Amino acid sequence: MYKLSKDYEKLFSLLLNGNEAVGFVDYKWNDTDADVMRDVCKIVREKPYNIQMFVRGMGYWGLYAFHKDRGEEKNLFINGCTHINLEWIEP
Repeated sequence: MYKLSKDYEKLFSLLLNGNEAVGFVDYKWNDTDADVMRDVCKIVREKPYNIQMFVRGMGYWGLYAFHKDRGEEKNLFINGCTHINLEWIEP
């Protein structure tokens, strides 16, 4: 059994140290769809303001350099994780 976490600050810290993570995200076909599915995702940070989540090899969510004017990287990451209901597997 896996221990899932919503401690996004801890995850951000792990990503800052060069680690990758595995998580689960909510997936809906559209915003009005009541049926929510869960997908496994890979979470990586290549450099500042470049955090990506991949589902089945496709980009699912990302934070990029052009988002800098929207706020601090950590806060944007936490807000994004909350929005997609990310739960990640703690090492």
